[in-house]
Amino acid sequence: QICKFHSGLPSIVRDFWSPLSSAKARKQVMRARADVEVGLGIVMLAGALCMYCAPITVILFWNVMMMRYMMSSWTQDSFQRIDNFLNPILMKVPGIKQGYQALKGWLYSYVDPQSKSAGKLCTIL
Repeated sequence: QICKFHSGLPSIVRDFWSPLSSAKARKQVMRARADVEVGLGIVMLAGALCMYCAPITVILFWNVMMMRYMMSSWTQDSFQRIDNFLNPILMKVPGIKQGYQALKGWLYSYVDPQSKSAGKLCTIL
């Protein structure tokens, strides 16, 4: 909205950024940002397991992602969509079903404000 009505901006800048002035476009950008962050975290985790990146960078990134999850509805939505994709697939396999539910509960306990373990993992920052 600032770009649309600011007379001091050159027209090329105003024309370039004006599509982002709509609320729909901003929502799409925020959703894409959250998806990219979660995807990057998964790639970094795989990279650490294959010894392509340092484990400390993965730990620090996921600490930031825990804070993002607590504060950003877009990040929560991104994780929810991943869960909605994985849940029907993994619930069909008997041994994996219980492990996935336990992993989900354990990971959620770190971001749940009512949980005793909330915030304990994020102590290095």
